[in-house]
Amino acid sequence: MASTDSGPHKSAVERIEQPDMIYQPQRTARAYTSVRKYGWLLTVLIALGGQFFSFLGLFVPFIMALMIGLSLSKGLYFCGNFCPHGSYYDVPLFKFSRLKSIPYFFKNKILVTAIFLFFLVNVNLQLNSAIQSGEAAFVNRIGSVFARVYLVVFMVATVLGLLINSRTWCYFCPMRTLQIMGYRIGKKLGLTEGRDELITIKNKEKCVECGKCSRVCPIQLKPYPVLKYKVQGDQLKDEHCMRCLVCVKNCPVEVLELAKERGK
Repeated sequence: MASTDSGPHKSAVERIEQPDMIYQPQRTARAYTSVRKYGWLLTVLIALGGQFFSFLGLFVPFIMALMIGLSLSKGLYFCGNFCPHGSYYDVPLFKFSRLKSIPYFFKNKILVTAIFLFFLVNVNLQLNSAIQSGEAAFVNRIGSVFARVYLVVFMVATVLGLLINSRTWCYFCPMRTLQIMGYRIGKKLGLTEGRDELITIKNKEKCVECGKCSRVCPIQLKPYPVLKYKVQGDQLKDEHCMRCLVCVKNCPVEVLELAKERGK
């Protein structure tokens, strides 16, 4: 005799493969800390102010180093909690975004890889040119390279954010790609053990299947139905999760939490 749960479980898996069926964006507040509320001011300062005061671009490699360092043990935690660009996407841009489902085209691995390689080559060429040039102080030459790149990201992310979804850029952000690579390396080296935290369902029986956690996720992951039906166990083992706590804060029955990664 077939299990009474087999039907819903099969349905859940099918719905995971077709996220647009349950992703109905909601304008839920995403900023819960001072960093996330006001960090976007740094993005504007670097992107716009950096064109006039090139030394501001030197903030960029510092931010990059923090991102990569933290990714080794906590994945994309920086993106969801400290990233100035993320703050920009979640606070001012979020208010004006059409908030549509992000097309699969932007999630394509080929596109993500191509953009990553383009930025890697382009930035290196610009840095080499700046180092060899003697037209300005060395610090200003290097800063101007990062400030220009930051401005390009700012402009492209703004257009995509307004027309599609405020977090569209995140799917193919070169730094996001680097962090995921760092996270994978960290896992192999055991750096995530005792440090990494994952979205966890405390009691799947209390889940009312409202799907709100999936509707409010900034990057359209699926805590529901993945956790409800324990497709990945009781923790969301998705390397794209930013641990931003938006799903936790908005769960009407409070069955979600951010908890230490459990043994395999």
